[in-house]
Amino acid sequence: MKRILAVSALLLLLSGCTATPDGPPSNQPGAPAAASATPTPTVAAPPTSAALAAELQAAIPTITSVSAITEENDTNDMIGRPNGYVGGDFITDSRATECYDGGVACGAVIEDWANAADAQTRSDYIQGILKESPVLGSEYNYIRDGLLLRVSGELLPSAAAEYESVFVAE
Repeated sequence: MKRILAVSALLLLLSGCTATPDGPPSNQPGAPAAASATPTPTVAAPPTSAALAAELQAAIPTITSVSAITEENDTNDMIGRPNGYVGGDFITDSRATECYDGGVACGAVIEDWANAADAQTRSDYIQGILKESPVLGSEYNYIRDGLLLRVSGELLPSAAAEYESVFVAE
């Protein structure tokens, strides 16, 4: 849809502007058409953890609060540190009953990594630990660009699917 709108706007712009043989483009009827340059496609900036957390909160009524991860409240002590994430948001969901000190146990967390590869590495690390030590519980992990959404394994699979559908939508 965006592509159709962009092409339509370009055609509309070009239809009123033609070139004259001896000078710059003119809007004179009958003048030969100017050669058009191919427009440079614009690439949308990847979403931020805060923007996606707000989208999740708007779409999922059981999300009771969203708060930014800071140096002071980071339960993983990874924000801003070498090999750590650069930002993130805590999401509190009323369906999570094991919430005692923040973090993923309260519902979900979005970690903002430098790139998708780092987010995938973090997800693989977490899933490896949970597989080796099932007593630690479980969690659902979803990646979008450099963002890692970690949803508490205490939530039902249908609840995790709610998070996933909003998080991965473009």
